[in-house]
Amino acid sequence: MFNKTDLETIRGFCKDEDSFQQMLEWMGQREVERQGQAFNPQTRLQQIFHHFPDAILLTEAKPDGCILDVNAAFEQLTGFSPEEVIGMRGEVFWGRPDERHSYLHALSTQGHV
Repeated sequence: MFNKTDLETIRGFCKDEDSFQQMLEWMGQREVERQGQAFNPQTRLQQIFHHFPDAILLTEAKPDGCILDVNAAFEQLTGFSPEEVIGMRGEVFWGRPDERHSYLHALSTQGHV
């Protein structure tokens, strides 16, 4: 799909190897879409979640919400593997409990944070 010159150009725009691989995955997916082949939005969302460079901790949207999933950046940042934290109460990672309540309030009243 890409020749050597294309790959070198793409690599020049990326800050590191992970970013380069993410870009290739994205461009490959765009090519699949362009050709009219099957595209699964849920699979794409999972790819974005797990490859996103910033740490993400996904919890239930309730006051005592349990951790549902974490991405690789979360594991790198905290040292906790998904197996260690999935099922724990998300509040253990909040430095200030009042922040959590303000985020939950915004989520419940506005639908977003």
